[in-house]
Amino acid sequence: MRRHIYVTDYDMAWPNLFLREKSAVWEVLGSNCVAIHHIGSTVVPGMVARSVIDLLVEVCDLDQVASVRGGLDFLGYDWLGACDIPGCICLVKQRGMDDVVEDMCHLRVFEGGGPQVTRHLAVRDYLCAHADVAGEYGKLKRGLAERFPYDPEGYLAGKDAYVRSLERAALAWSAASGLR
Repeated sequence: MRRHIYVTDYDMAWPNLFLREKSAVWEVLGSNCVAIHHIGSTVVPGMVARSVIDLLVEVCDLDQVASVRGGLDFLGYDWLGACDIPGCICLVKQRGMDDVVEDMCHLRVFEGGGPQVTRHLAVRDYLCAHADVAGEYGKLKRGLAERFPYDPEGYLAGKDAYVRSLERAALAWSAASGLR
């Protein structure tokens, strides 16, 4: 199957899609769940993005997540493992037919309060507070999606340097603002 990368204008439905997924995932994780955050470009009002709802899930015990894997499977999530992110479990929900699929939701599960959580939330907050940066990032994403419509690795590699710079700026802004 080929994964399709498509960037679109902001969709007012994205916050409600997040809330629906948050509710379903929280029910499966139960008391192990600490918080579920909407992250990624779909949380930034007005920003162009892939129509993928990114959820950052904080849990008490990462090892316990495997015990509810069947429930996450039932919700349509495929278990990807760590995906080269230390201390993380990644899952994806896809939609599509025939030989082309699009990602619909990404779950990144971490034990609560770690540096990965801080980094993701800082980027989210920074993009929400800096429309100019969100616009610049959106243009990059749109161009990469046009260049790599069926090459997720090419798309991700194309934005890697920008994302690293964005993360550094977001963490510095967050620390200076006293947000985290």
